[in-house]
Amino acid sequence: MEWLTEVLYATDVVLCFMSTFSLDAMAFDKPVINMYYDLPTKKRFTPMEELYKFIHYQMVLKEGGIATAKSGAEVMKVIAEYVANPSLRSQERKNTIDKFCYKLDGKSSERIANSIIANL
Repeated sequence: MEWLTEVLYATDVVLCFMSTFSLDAMAFDKPVINMYYDLPTKKRFTPMEELYKFIHYQMVLKEGGIATAKSGAEVMKVIAEYVANPSLRSQERKNTIDKFCYKLDGKSSERIANSIIANL
């Protein structure tokens, strides 16, 4: 997944649906926009409005580090704002990471393994 790290490092703005990838992007202090609307499709999916009601993601959104866009036009507007000023919501992104991520030292699997071994 080294390529993903390189992509995140080089990107200006991350655009995604409700996803923990938003946290990954915020760990790099990258502006995040969540699309809060459904794309046209013939398949049946749970509407975005319903997905964003999940409590675990509501907690992330409440921190204010993620912009939400309810249309393609709004996505373009927010992208332009972030490109003009990438530090918008930077403190909120940092606060979100501080609240939801323990450490960003690359040793999470080591801590998990040690915890499992200690509890055997």
